[in-house]
Amino acid sequence: MRQCILMSLVLVSVMATAAVLNTIEESLGVVDLGRPVPISYDPAWCGVSDGSGVMSEISINGETVCSRTGAGAYEWTPPVAGEYRLSLKATVNGVVTGSELSRTLQVRHAGVLGTTISQGTATACVAEVPTTPWQRHAARATESLTYSSAWTTNAGTGAKAVVKAMPVLKQKPKYVVIDLSGGTNATHYPVSYLDEVPTGGWSDAYKTSKLVLRHIPAGSFVMGGRNTDCPGAKNENLHMVTITRDFYLGVFSITQRQWELVMGNRPSSFTNETCYATRPMENVSYQDIRGKDKGVKWPQTTDVDDGSFMDVLRRKVGMNGFDLPTEAQWEYACRAGTTTALNDGRNLSDMTNAVELATTARYAYNSGWSKDIYQGLADGYQWTDFACGTEKGPDKVGNYAPNAFGLYDMHGNIYDLCLDVYGIPKGSIDPCGWESGHIESPLKQEARVSRGGSWRHPAYSCCSAGRDHAWVHSRMYSLGFRLCLQGGDLPDLDAATTLVNKAGTGETAWSPTRAGTYYLTHATMNAGTNAQLLSAWFEVPGPRLVFTPQGELTNGVTVTIGGAEDGWAIRYTTDGSAPAADSPVYEGPFPLPASCTVRAVAYNEQGMASEEFSETFTLHDALGIVGAVARQRYPWNGKVDIDVELKGDPAKTYLVELTAKDLDGGTNLPVKTVFCAGASTTCCVPPGRHRFTWDADADIQTDGEFPRVAVSVSATGSALVGYARQMAFTVDGYTGAETLTNVPVLVRLSTEISGFDYNDFASPGNGADLAFFDANERRLAYEIDEWHTNGTSLVWVRLPELKRGMRFTAAWGCVPMDGHATGHEVWCDYAGVWHMNEDSGTAYDATANGLDALPNCGVNGDLSQMVAYENGACGRARVNSLASQQSDGTYLTVPSYDALALEGRFTISGWFRADEIAGYPRLISRKTHFNDENGFEIYCLPKNSATSLAVRGATNIESQLLVPVPDLREGWRALCFVFDGATFSCYTNGALSVSGENVAATDNGNVLVFGCNPNGSDYTWRGWYDEIRLRGGTLSADRIKADYDMVTNRDFLGYGAVVKETGAAE
Repeated sequence: MRQCILMSLVLVSVMATAAVLNTIEESLGVVDLGRPVPISYDPAWCGVSDGSGVMSEISINGETVCSRTGAGAYEWTPPVAGEYRLSLKATVNGVVTGSELSRTLQVRHAGVLGTTISQGTATACVAEVPTTPWQRHAARATESLTYSSAWTTNAGTGAKAVVKAMPVLKQKPKYVVIDLSGGTNATHYPVSYLDEVPTGGWSDAYKTSKLVLRHIPAGSFVMGGRNTDCPGAKNENLHMVTITRDFYLGVFSITQRQWELVMGNRPSSFTNETCYATRPMENVSYQDIRGKDKGVKWPQTTDVDDGSFMDVLRRKVGMNGFDLPTEAQWEYACRAGTTTALNDGRNLSDMTNAVELATTARYAYNSGWSKDIYQGLADGYQWTDFACGTEKGPDKVGNYAPNAFGLYDMHGNIYDLCLDVYGIPKGSIDPCGWESGHIESPLKQEARVSRGGSWRHPAYSCCSAGRDHAWVHSRMYSLGFRLCLQGGDLPDLDAATTLVNKAGTGETAWSPTRAGTYYLTHATMNAGTNAQLLSAWFEVPGPRLVFTPQGELTNGVTVTIGGAEDGWAIRYTTDGSAPAADSPVYEGPFPLPASCTVRAVAYNEQGMASEEFSETFTLHDALGIVGAVARQRYPWNGKVDIDVELKGDPAKTYLVELTAKDLDGGTNLPVKTVFCAGASTTCCVPPGRHRFTWDADADIQTDGEFPRVAVSVSATGSALVGYARQMAFTVDGYTGAETLTNVPVLVRLSTEISGFDYNDFASPGNGADLAFFDANERRLAYEIDEWHTNGTSLVWVRLPELKRGMRFTAAWGCVPMDGHATGHEVWCDYAGVWHMNEDSGTAYDATANGLDALPNCGVNGDLSQMVAYENGACGRARVNSLASQQSDGTYLTVPSYDALALEGRFTISGWFRADEIAGYPRLISRKTHFNDENGFEIYCLPKNSATSLAVRGATNIESQLLVPVPDLREGWRALCFVFDGATFSCYTNGALSVSGENVAATDNGNVLVFGCNPNGSDYTWRGWYDEIRLRGGTLSADRIKADYDMVTNRDFLGYGAVVKETGAAE
């Protein structure tokens, strides 16, 4: 059994032995509250030999707690949680002699967040201290949880420890609502959930007595300022950020009334009683919100101080995830998918007074600030109109339009404080900023980030990327905050199980009976009020069950249930009832006699249940034609009506074809003109009853009588049904021995192909009805790279396998159109793919990672030359710079890709052609300057050489690998660079050029640049580039050769004839 204690952070419980104090390091040790700490001492450690009058003196926070002769151990039990300074001194006859040894010790409530404490000892395994309260930790079959009603400095007489376990809500609601109406006297703030905005919108109640937060889904975005935000703006701190967990963010900034209800005071600068309630709360500091001791130590700890706003809210709601947002969360939520200065898709026309903000934000030019401060008043004037109404100063929250997430006032009104220490943003996966106390700039170590601008700041401050800072103690009348609920999951408070409710200290066992995520809390209750709340998230592991039908969903189809490992038995139902331990046991595939929902739970030998899994199967008839009746029109007009009932999958369309036979003459009659609901010749219809009309008079041109004619009806359910045109492809030009997997293959479509006509597409302008299928008629993912109805279109099709002779098919001319939204799937193995096919501006990433490359230039650069080049290696290419321009510093910048964790093993490739070589131009670089020992880069060497490249990893110019290449000025060259730790290989035009040892590349946090170095200060690539790709890991020689051949060898694919519709029928 593993023994754990509830807390709010992972701890590293250490025994303070000689090894602890016999050091002068300032590293932080951590011990568990409630357990004695043996502190060893010896005067020899201070450089003093034992003898008469020699004492070892131990002090804690400057107070002597032990003074003894000789060597030994003193047992100290920390009275409360907190930070302690332990020191050891040697004295001789009362005089301090020798060296003083010291150590900082953090005493914390021990906890379940990943700490494993050995039974019966005070020693624990070292665990990483988490920086987020939403980390999940695996639970065992039984957890021993320590509790104590004394774990708080303000536990009153009769205090009890209350430990609860709550499962998470299965469905995340869109909104979380906290009822604050009980104010400071409330012992608990009730929580409710909403899936939609209330009818009539958010009333004032949601801005005063209630507090509402909106669900923000996890995702990725490019963080930082863009040079298009407003005139004079520059690209600043651009980097890719991934938010891995959902979170909830306040729909509005915290208002004065909400603060008043929680804290019992109202320190706002704006005092007008007629409108104070819904005005944002300002004039509160970071320390007021989180506390001035533990509260300022983010991200080393998520704890807050007793009595702070966050502490009160956490305790009274019963959830420890409440906090400020991180800076990255704030900007991600503000942008809501946009890349412009404002989250409504617009940029600013002016840095200071921008008309775009008139209806979007309260800022200096519509708040009265510019009139009172900027327009002719004496220098040194201070705002004094704090009794003003909302026509001046900050407005009521929610008076301006929300963003796509439904969040109000993300631009202007008041600055929102964030958790992060102020500094250059760093990190790409759930970034949490610099550690507190970090001195990135001597002036900023105690400052925290603020975002969004305010009522007294100019337009540029209100951009999505606008950022400022405030000291942790600063209270300003333009600074407030909005609430964040970290972690995304919500505990089901109504389903809580109380494990402990008693006074004293002890242990209790928690044995979860069902797999899933749980939220455990330890509260110290004083007369019904939480005096302390500690919490942890647990993940109780269990199998994930998967349902698989064995064939088409027709009556009698069998279903398998997989996912359960040995030791787990699956119980299931098909009648809609919840599966239980006495439900039927799954022993193998079972038939479905009718449409139903299959529900299943797995049980292990100890009786633990998995989460419930279910899937609904809607069955349909097998493909068939029943009740076919043919009748000639009366009076005869040359037409025959055929009524049929078509059975099959209602989600499919079937191709119905008619044939006619003269039974007396034994010959087939022509059936060409058939009508059904506007269709002709061949009819595509869903299952159901249909009438087809055959114009026999039009089809039979000879005179004669046919007294007995049989009409036959057939149907086919091919995936290709309904497509007017089809064309088969065969892989002919692959020369490798290896069967490659998941390869994007280039397909060229043009009128040079016999029978191909863009006018046959249902959407000839963009090819939206194009589709691809493998030999088994399974759909293939594809991306349209370029579409030219007057020339050659380029399409990338992802083949699950690539080997010589394999076939696949294209089809088009179908309505409704499928669209080509599968483009990202083609490149799902890549970090970034840049086709360089845009006219100018941003080079868009074809992957789902969104690593778009942005044009940049140095002092002498000229962005106007960075346009499309029609004669690229693969369609269009991009001009970086040309010899005729004689300008340096132009390049494309890809925001930092640390989020993709490529480390030192990756492959980067592209097509390059030089106009001229001047100096040492960079093709690709992640080094800020020539002597940078981090990152990697590829550049021309020796100087002015067009036939030799140098490749460097994380090293300076003293260590590099030279690569011979064909003259880069004489045509397009395909270059592929494979970094495999300390091993490097370069392929030129599909063939290995050189391989050898090299210093491994590093992810150094810099941007990735094409055509120069990241700050545009060095030699520029004067030429073109095309089809640049980046992916983690290595590629085989066969794969690299295939990628080259499919671009240069027009016979890599064999193109079949264009045929009309499908030729098969059942």
